[in-house]
Amino acid sequence: ALRVRVRAGVQVSRQVSGACVTYYTLGSAFEQVFTYRGVRSTPMILNAVLPRRVQAGLPATLTLSVVGAPFDPALLDVHVGTLKATVQSAVADASNASAGVVIFTLPGLPAAGQYDVTLSAMKQGVMEHATLRGGLVVDDPVVFESLTPQWGPRTGGTTVTILGQGFEPGTSVSAGTRVIFGDVPSSSVRVLSTTRMEVTTPGNRVGRVAVRGEDRYGASTLLPEPV
Repeated sequence: ALRVRVRAGVQVSRQVSGACVTYYTLGSAFEQVFTYRGVRSTPMILNAVLPRRVQAGLPATLTLSVVGAPFDPALLDVHVGTLKATVQSAVADASNASAGVVIFTLPGLPAAGQYDVTLSAMKQGVMEHATLRGGLVVDDPVVFESLTPQWGPRTGGTTVTILGQGFEPGTSVSAGTRVIFGDVPSSSVRVLSTTRMEVTTPGNRVGRVAVRGEDRYGASTLLPEPV
């Protein structure tokens, strides 16, 4: 290790138009220890978090794929946003020792949104950090609040707009978002934002039917009044 000491009173200055201008004077002694590693280490790269989405308020076990980390749980810390996760294990790839996965558990995050995932690792005596920006998405439970229009032909085919919370923009029925009219699921769901979706009604019986929604986590919601 290399220890650098700077005495109090050291000044940062420069010549300006023939005069010495002082920008800063060190008020107290300063000491910094540098660790010499001899060779440059492989930089850490975070590739992905799986699953990429979790539900707000529920604990989850996730897998982080990484290159360049020491695969020893005792040398690793994971943070999601400002919340510290618990590292369970770290496994190197059998065909590439510099690549592998870190498995960690996370208590339920209370607020929906995108969170950065940061891996901190002690490598040859130096703490290094790598961050995957927006690596984890936390979703609110699905909630339906209103639907318009509230009528359509028995044969279906009407495009209705549903407002609520906890929708996944860009998803469809195949991604786990389901809307059921009575007992008949819609085959066309288009999520426009976290609070708005467009759904095509299926053919159904004559009369008023309840409208129920389900998300990828198994949470369900029912409109306050059937339509």
